[in-house]
Amino acid sequence: MPNRLILAVLGGGGLLMLIAGCGRGEPEAQPAAPAYGRVTVLDNPENAAFGDSAVKPLVRLDGVRGSDWLNGRLLLVSKENPDEAPTELEGAEFRPLNLYARDLSTGEETPLAPGADNQGYAVASPDRSRIFYKTFDWQSSVGTGYVMDLRTRRSVQVTQRDELELTSGVWLDDRTIVYAALDGRLVFVSEDGAKRDTWSDPDVSQAGDLKAVHGKIFYAASNGVLYTYDTETKKKKIASKSAAPVWASPSPDGTKLAVVQRIRSGAMELSVADADGRNRKAIAQDAQIFGPAWSPEGDRLAYAGIESSGMTRGIYVTNLVTGTTATLPIDAGFIADAPRWSPSGDRLMVTASITGGGRNKPEFVTYLAAAK
Repeated sequence: MPNRLILAVLGGGGLLMLIAGCGRGEPEAQPAAPAYGRVTVLDNPENAAFGDSAVKPLVRLDGVRGSDWLNGRLLLVSKENPDEAPTELEGAEFRPLNLYARDLSTGEETPLAPGADNQGYAVASPDRSRIFYKTFDWQSSVGTGYVMDLRTRRSVQVTQRDELELTSGVWLDDRTIVYAALDGRLVFVSEDGAKRDTWSDPDVSQAGDLKAVHGKIFYAASNGVLYTYDTETKKKKIASKSAAPVWASPSPDGTKLAVVQRIRSGAMELSVADADGRNRKAIAQDAQIFGPAWSPEGDRLAYAGIESSGMTRGIYVTNLVTGTTATLPIDAGFIADAPRWSPSGDRLMVTASITGGGRNKPEFVTYLAAAK
């Protein structure tokens, strides 16, 4: 049976991550990635019923873990590099996970920085010119952060070694990243690693579920409170107080806040309120609700409903203007990451992990579904 820590790293979702390790070492520049041949992978397009039974495209990409959209045509994905030497763990061969740019129109995949290090958990900057990603060991749930300039494919180490959890880190703006260090500090670092600042909340030992919008950092504390920190005024406020907040996501314009929290029945409830907590409205309830994601226009909210067994019940999109909810035609099984909207807001990326069935390691499948 595969090592549980390996499953935690590969399975993603943020729910299974274990906190381990400590920061060490200093940031250092990395050389430009060498030239590398293209790998062609064919798409597997499907047609499926969507929403009101209109036929919409559903694309299934096997063997890749979708990370983010670089534009409407290019995806940022992670997959094993077949040209690197494998490592045997628990009776299975693991080749290094590398980041690729996948062209949806041709199916071609271009490695961005091929090498022996595992690369993943990447997020694109708001202007899509850079990515923040981590390198990590197979048996660890923490990693080292790098920024790659997509125009030159040069990467710069911007965190200390193994300083943050693999799922931590968001772009504050096009040039600045903020992440939660394992010692509890919020760290602000420039894209070249030259500028670095920190802030610690004396009331919070570990900030979790980081989000950023318009200069404000949203973070959750274990005491059941969601806070905001204004990088301009240097002040913090309580954004939401509940029995047990699990996820929180501000809308793109910062006027709304989607919060997932435990309710008395033990289930989870997704609600949307104004940024000040007023006009709260319940959207959905399920045993678990994962990864609420706002559309670029801020008029729709995508999320996964999960059964008590851990299986994904469905991927949903709620239109907050009309009050209607559509179920996407995706059989996600075990969802690996929060849904991600395309820049135009017309498609949704959903990645699932597949385990069991005689498999000695998890496999990934990424779906791209039309959304409205």
